[in-house]
Amino acid sequence: MPVSALYEYYNICDKDLPAFGWSDVRVCYCINLTADGSIDSIVPLFDADVRYAVALLPTRTISTTDTSVLEHRCKYIFGFDTEKTTIEVPCVVNDKTRSAFKKFAETHKQFFADLDSPVCKAFYNFLHKWNPDNEVNNIHVTSILRECKKDKRKKATFVFNLSGYSARLEQDSQFINKYNTLFCENKSMLNRCDLSCTQFNDLYSKIGTKIKEPLQAMCPLSGEVANVAATHKDIFGMFTDKANTLVSYNQPTYCSYNKKGSYNSGISAESAHKYTTAMTALWRDENHTKGFAGMQLLYFALKANDSGECKYVSNQIQYCKEDVSDPAEVDVLLQDTMYSIANGVAADTENMQILDNNAEFCIIGFKENQKRLAIKYFQRNTFGKLKACVEQHIQDMSLEGLQYTPVLNQLKAALLPYKLQKYVNGEQSKVTDNMCTGLFSAVFNGAPYPTAIYNTMLDCVKRDKYSEIELGNSNPGERKRIRTLVNTRMAFIKAYLNRQARSKGNKEEFKMSLDCENKNVAYLCGRLFATLERVQDCATEGTLSTKFATNLAGACKAPNVVLTQMLRISSYYLSQMKSEGLAIYFKKLIAEILNKCGSTLPKYLGLEAQGAFLLGYHQQMSAFYTKKNKVTENGDVTENIVADDSTVSSVVAEETVTNNVV
Repeated sequence: MPVSALYEYYNICDKDLPAFGWSDVRVCYCINLTADGSIDSIVPLFDADVRYAVALLPTRTISTTDTSVLEHRCKYIFGFDTEKTTIEVPCVVNDKTRSAFKKFAETHKQFFADLDSPVCKAFYNFLHKWNPDNEVNNIHVTSILRECKKDKRKKATFVFNLSGYSARLEQDSQFINKYNTLFCENKSMLNRCDLSCTQFNDLYSKIGTKIKEPLQAMCPLSGEVANVAATHKDIFGMFTDKANTLVSYNQPTYCSYNKKGSYNSGISAESAHKYTTAMTALWRDENHTKGFAGMQLLYFALKANDSGECKYVSNQIQYCKEDVSDPAEVDVLLQDTMYSIANGVAADTENMQILDNNAEFCIIGFKENQKRLAIKYFQRNTFGKLKACVEQHIQDMSLEGLQYTPVLNQLKAALLPYKLQKYVNGEQSKVTDNMCTGLFSAVFNGAPYPTAIYNTMLDCVKRDKYSEIELGNSNPGERKRIRTLVNTRMAFIKAYLNRQARSKGNKEEFKMSLDCENKNVAYLCGRLFATLERVQDCATEGTLSTKFATNLAGACKAPNVVLTQMLRISSYYLSQMKSEGLAIYFKKLIAEILNKCGSTLPKYLGLEAQGAFLLGYHQQMSAFYTKKNKVTENGDVTENIVADDSTVSSVVAEETVTNNVV
């Protein structure tokens, strides 16, 4: 399960993650105090790119009315209400905020009374000196609160420091040691089953937390009897600035056996801290996360250093950052990726890392569902098996005309027709959640490719044929872009058909380049259509190429009707060719294909057969434009011969080299 995998990841990487009782908290400002507890200044902890800093603070209370050790919220620190205020009057004091500050001051006075470090003494003096009613117009605080009112992205969250002192209050060694001692002592007591609710609250009050009702159960993650977590920590910023929860039982329908809220999960407070902390750390690390079609992917190996394995998986989703546009730089990155796939190392030319095939590797796909996080995809397997599945995917996707195997982001882009690429954001494409999960399963787990993606690819290939015809030769760059999309789609169609055949126990039918020995009728029909289109193109020198090309969609569905008409018309174009040898060559090719098709052409083709048709069409057209061939007077083809002036008269036609590979 995903929660169990995150829990295990924390236990492996616990030295680098906050311990139980501590949490990473987003704070925006630092309050610099003088030795007597006065505010010297308040400075921001963020810059233009990052709107907050992360501070390691004691875990917050689960209650909105109680205070935690070393609070960072404005209501408790200053006793100010900032929710229903304006820029002109950024803060007010009321009974609720006075009570909050009073609890904050009493708890911290008791905690810091015996600490004598300079920053602890300054904070202790601040608690005695600050009075919310007298400081409501404090220039330092009000200016910051006005700034937060103007920019909603900035939050009124604070940490403390002593002016001129190197370490902040939460980093002070005396404070850390005392908190850890109290927390560890009371944590062992909290696991006792014979304590009343009052005794539980007395223990929790020493570390600044209270619980509503003590409940103990065997934790499904740790296997130990422990105090069940009443709530699970929110995950901030995964999709928006709002908080999201992975485990949530807020609705009354989740109540079971008189248990309310997250008590139904049975997960202990310590285990809840571990999996939420691991999850937060992973999504903040760009090496462990990628966005895909509105879904957030987290991937990690259950080992101490998993950067190599994560880089490998990341390169299957997206080659490089979006801001890399230099073709030479992209080529280098693609070569690194292909090297990593072939040699089982991370794509890092400066520091190659050998990948651990025995390590457990997990991929989790999240999507926002109001306040909750919905798990749309989960996979856990050895990295060796995952790598084998990726290599099989690359082999299935291999196609003549593709220099590199398309990654997932390129497959997603190919699901939109060319004309919609300019107007629709990639995240709003036709990729549904089921298509995403099916694609992940196919690439990383060896499952069949999604039929919905295959059908969409077929439709886009047919539609983009018209777009390419409309462009003509007026815009070579855009024609090249269309061909790139078509090559990607044809690679997927080939991969889909071959994997479907393997799943049924049949032999793979389609190769990466033109297969003249393939006897699949739909594939032969596609080859025949390409040949007839090429005949027209050669006879008219490209001036009437649209006449046959626009029939692609119809021929793909009903080849008998369309191809029969095209065969009749092609006899005219063969007679109009300036080169008799070239006409004989095409006649031989047409006759060869028709002999393999049998006595009659199929009346209708199903969806899988339409894919074979388009693949035959694409590979035959690529063959026409790939090799430099010379056709002799008797229609025979001589490959790779360079003609000089003395032999030109004996050569009837020459196929020029054209590279239509992007």
